[in-house]
Amino acid sequence: MLISEAYPELFHYTSVSGLFGILESQCLWATHWKHVNDESELLQFRHALAGIIRPLLIERANEVASTNSEAKSWLVENGGVEAVCREQSMGLADMMHDTLHKSDPVENLFEFYITSFCTPNGDYSEARNHGLLSQWRYYGGNGGYSLVFDTAELERLMEQEHSVWPCRLSCGDVSYSSDSAEVMERRLDSLPSLRNALSVWFKRGSSPEAIEPVLEPFLNCCIHYKHWAFAEEREVRLVATLNGERARRLHEIDGSKLVERPRHSFMRGGQSVPHIRLFEGLDVGRAPRLPIRRIIVGPGPTQDERETKLKAFLKSKGYVIDVTCSSIPIRF
Repeated sequence: MLISEAYPELFHYTSVSGLFGILESQCLWATHWKHVNDESELLQFRHALAGIIRPLLIERANEVASTNSEAKSWLVENGGVEAVCREQSMGLADMMHDTLHKSDPVENLFEFYITSFCTPNGDYSEARNHGLLSQWRYYGGNGGYSLVFDTAELERLMEQEHSVWPCRLSCGDVSYSSDSAEVMERRLDSLPSLRNALSVWFKRGSSPEAIEPVLEPFLNCCIHYKHWAFAEEREVRLVATLNGERARRLHEIDGSKLVERPRHSFMRGGQSVPHIRLFEGLDVGRAPRLPIRRIIVGPGPTQDERETKLKAFLKSKGYVIDVTCSSIPIRF
């Protein structure tokens, strides 16, 4: 299912410098996953993965034991099917994560670059007009902004991006560690594919050499999974997956090197942060290039002044974008 079918609008919160940077460049910066707010985010799925693997292992172990008396005896001697599969599921989950997330960047197969959006669709519709209190608090007294994107148009822009710069682009819900099994199933589109791939892999002996078909659905799941503490954001992630250093070396060896979007960097807290600039330079035959429906000016003591400045900037660029002010009361 396209994410636009669930959310016709996506909200991107940013600072004043981020706002005018986006409006000037008409591109979105996607940040390397190790430099998001918490670099352990992409490791959160490790905990859920063992629970997904376990029933599949149990099913496979029971199949083998029903026709192989030696395997059945071995399982009994080692504590039974449940105990063996519990231990093996944890080991396999660790192995799969280590395959994607090497501590040495030279050994990484993939690099993930993330742009985050919020989806205030929920029980109280006013959030769509005034934004989320948690986000306005994050940007503090200097004030923040929310750029409201037309999701269907953003998906079309992603298609153009992919046609010019080959990479894997996905845009999907984030599931949280507090989600029920039913909610996680709904939010993680690739979960059924992951189970099927795992089932086939187990039947082939679970060897590291045969793991490749499992990696794509596993990747889809782990990059859209976060700790429960962030659940209020109802995040949707746009993720660009590029070749890591190891994959680039392998492509050079077999002559299939792809030309990917250039990596850039900016300084944050004295640290260089890698990123890519999505949609930069694309000719879409319209101005502005980004499908921004409206911009919400966050609460704060200078809200009126910031609204006036933003409207003047948009007029100078010839951009027809609605500007509204959040009426959420907050004291900084």
